[in-house]
Parts: sequence; structure tokens; C-alpha cells
Amino acid sequence: NLEFKNINAGSNIVVISNDAGNDEVDIDINEANLRITESQITDLTHTVDTDDQTLTLSGNTLSIADGNSVDLSALDNSGSDDQTLTLSGNSLSIEDGNNVDLSGYLDNTDDQAITAFSLDNATNVLTLTLEDGGTQTVDFSTVLAAAGTDDQALSLAAGNILTLEDGGTVDLTPYLDNTDDQAITAFSLDNATNVL
Repeated sequence: NLEFKNINAGSNIVVISNDAGNDEVDIDINEANLRITESQITDLTHTVDTDDQTLTLSGNTLSIADGNSVDLSALDNSGSDDQTLTLSGNSLSIEDGNNVDLSGYLDNTDDQAITAFSLDNATNVLTLTLEDGGTQTVDFSTVLAAAGTDDQALSLAAGNILTLEDGGTVDLTPYLDNTDDQAITAFSLDNATNVL
């Protein structure tokens, strides 16, 4: 048996009470708030995780399970921004937009010279020393290990075809113009100077 009491139109609160157990529940029915106070309700698990809706996007339509959908076509402007960047001097400009002066980023203050460098043949490490004292090293072990592994031979076949041992050919015929067919008309050797 439920009994409604203390109905106050000014406060939007309805008090529902069960006379048998004298348990009271206050319900605020204000549209902006739903509040339950002084409740003897202890099991609310049935109200948790009941909204298992998912969003899906198909083309330009966004839909929610057990609900409605929204057409997002008005927001699809792909391909409409065809602006180009141009660099003129130190000014970077965007088409249909503004420009940015990059002069502030050109400090050009690091004019150090390399004062010493050495390559350790045992470790394949190159060491560079800068005039202000900084030192950098580069390990060439991997590069040098790979060097020398391509030991292919070249061969020149009939028809002026240059062939690489493991594949690849070049036809040298276009480079054979054979148009210089001049003959030597006179020559002499100076025995004193050995000049021909």
C-alpha cells in the first residue's frame, strides 16, 4: 500500500511512504533534477550498464543503436581545401590565407669548424671534434660490413649489351655514333724529344 502525502506544489517534491514498514522515499520531480533521498532501496544493479547502444558511421550517416541517425554530409568538405604553400625569401605564405615571417628562426650562429677528425680502423668509428669543444662519433661498422658484398662482374656481350652478373643490362648501341671516320694524313716522331 503506497500512500502519497506531503504533496507541495511549490517544492515539486512528492513523498511516497509505505505505512507497513514506515519507509519513506522523497522524489524531486523538477524537470532539471531527479533526486531520491532517504531511500531504503539497496539494490540498484538493475539500473547500471543498461544503455548498450553503439554508434555506427556509414558513408556520411552517423547512427546510434535503438535510436536515430544524423546526416553529416554538410560537414564533408574533403577536397575543397586546395591551398598551396609558397616560400618567398623568409616568408611562408598559404594560398587564400596569410603569411609567416621565418626570419626569427634563422639564427645562423653556429659557424663552428671541425678541428679534428679521425677514423679508428679497428672499431670503424669516426670521431669529429668541433672548435667549441663538442665531439661527435659515427659508427660505420654496419655500412662497412655491407660494403664489398656486391661483387658482381660486368660483361659486354655481342650487340653492345653491357650485363651485370646478378641481373640488369644496358644497351650501349645509342652511344656508338661511329661518325668520326677521319684519316691521319701526316705524322712524325721527333727522336730528340720523343714527341709524336
